[in-house]
Amino acid sequence: MEEQRVSFKTAKLAKEKGFNIITEQFYCENYEGICEEHEEFLISDSLEDGIYDCNNEFNEGERWNAPTQSLLQKWLREVYTINVFVEYTKGINGTHPLTYSYRSVIILQDGTRKFLSSFDIFEEGLEVGLTESLKLI
Repeated sequence: MEEQRVSFKTAKLAKEKGFNIITEQFYCENYEGICEEHEEFLISDSLEDGIYDCNNEFNEGERWNAPTQSLLQKWLREVYTINVFVEYTKGINGTHPLTYSYRSVIILQDGTRKFLSSFDIFEEGLEVGLTESLKLI
């Protein structure tokens, strides 16, 4: 099983909120020689090559580190004391004897809990929880 990377939208928001952990994959936009104008791509890079460029020090285009969902989840917990997780519930319906539904839960530093909509896919619920957590910072 491969861990899911955060979406481009979430990566941009994470950088805006101070996420600066270097990853082997990044998103780029208008990156000379790699990305076409007005397009974004997820690119794999060696850590050595990727270290400098997510700060656009060479003005070659903009890049955003693309962490896994679990890395961003850990960063939010350690830096901002925001816990994001996904709960699941089992249910029964007419077509499938057993179904699962997921919902994102955000626990803020003061203990406040925010519950987000239900999702059919675990990773979708986690992505929304991560994005909404970043917006709270």
